[in-house]
Amino acid sequence: MTLNASVRNWLGKTKGAIVKVQMEVDPAPVPLSPELLECLADEPPKHSYFNKLPGSHQQYYSKWIESAKTEVTKAKRIARTVAACEGGMSFGEMMRSYKNENNILLR
Repeated sequence: MTLNASVRNWLGKTKGAIVKVQMEVDPAPVPLSPELLECLADEPPKHSYFNKLPGSHQQYYSKWIESAKTEVTKAKRIARTVAACEGGMSFGEMMRSYKNENNILLR
């Protein structure tokens, strides 16, 4: 596993040093955005689709929403997520769709 210089310095290791790593599963569930879940609760078919997504995809959506710096951006992201669930999109598909929309608008 490659470690960047700042991590090596923090560990007190030099380039090429051997580091023993131990990983373990964290069984604690990652909480999803409560605002997203509240909006999805009002839309049973979209909520059902969201619940069928793999946990990692649910977390991608939730982390993207929670990383918004303003409430306006957070609301837009929730709306986009609900619309993506209506369209049966995965997180990656939704992001590509959003990027394509922006590219079209910039032309």
